[in-house]
Amino acid sequence: MLADAHTILTKAGGKLSDISQIGTAVLVNQDWKVALESTDPFKVIEITTGYFATTGKVMIFIHTLAAAAKMYFSANSIEFTDNADPSEFVYVYSPHLNDVYPFREYIGPTALAAQFLYMLDPGIKALKFAAIAAAMVMSKADIAHIDILLPDYIFLRDRDALPAIGKKVAHLFEAEIKKQNDVRPH
Repeated sequence: MLADAHTILTKAGGKLSDISQIGTAVLVNQDWKVALESTDPFKVIEITTGYFATTGKVMIFIHTLAAAAKMYFSANSIEFTDNADPSEFVYVYSPHLNDVYPFREYIGPTALAAQFLYMLDPGIKALKFAAIAAAMVMSKADIAHIDILLPDYIFLRDRDALPAIGKKVAHLFEAEIKKQNDVRPH
């Protein structure tokens, strides 16, 4: 499982041509600033698509490593928390895997990537929201399930962290909040 996931992770080259690059591939870079400050939907989509393509490959590897570790723990009667997010699981249980073959080949950089993804979660929410807002601006249409995106909108709005392009569609989310508040019994 791990060898196959490693091949998938690194076969495309670029930022992820080696397992040691898995942590730095998910880090904040100059493109984030452009994506969060730009009101050009094409630029935002271009940047966020590239970032999430890389992060997606990293997440697949983290999920695979977590699944393999859970199988190893189960087979060896080692207690673990099964309901943890894969990134959190890998980060928390990485010390248990440092000396176990084949995990020791992957765990160091993978645990670092998992930690970075956990720490960067608010910024990643902003990037995702920027991508969705850019798509909304490009299509010039409301989206059907705006209520699903509402928690991220409120999270970013309350921290004054909405991406610039997100401010262009904020009125749609505020209208949804108002609608939900009007429907609730007083």
